[in-house]
Amino acid sequence: MTATHLTLLLLPSAGLALAQAGGAADTAPAQPLVPGAGTPPASAPATAPGPGMGTLLFPMLVVVGFMLVMSVVTQRKERRRRQALMSSLKKGEKVQTIAGIIGTIAELRDDEVVLRVDEVSNTRIRFARSAIASVVRASAEPAAEAQARSEPARV
Repeated sequence: MTATHLTLLLLPSAGLALAQAGGAADTAPAQPLVPGAGTPPASAPATAPGPGMGTLLFPMLVVVGFMLVMSVVTQRKERRRRQALMSSLKKGEKVQTIAGIIGTIAELRDDEVVLRVDEVSNTRIRFARSAIASVVRASAEPAAEAQARSEPARV
């Protein structure tokens, strides 16, 4: 008993698919699967191979480069915003820490901030200056001034 295998040949230039049965004793020529389709004419030009890896690699590198540039730009913006926040902290401002604790700045030092978190018991907590996430609202004095400006003067 001889083993036979079936090979499928695709010829993109002619648009043909040929099946070839092969075995130890079988040396039959390839048969076209599509009836009426023969071999391509001898004068048909050979087609160039499809797009190579270089054609696909360039757009991918451009996209990765764009993402890297945008990431760096975003990090710079965030660093500037954070630095402006740290330098603009003042005593009396209400801030929120990265842990979610909200308090009023009681003392400012070079690398520390003391927050008053409870007005009644005068509870104070000391944090690293970098632990301040955002200013919740400015001190009460500027808020009172803004409210006074928004109300019309009564005569």
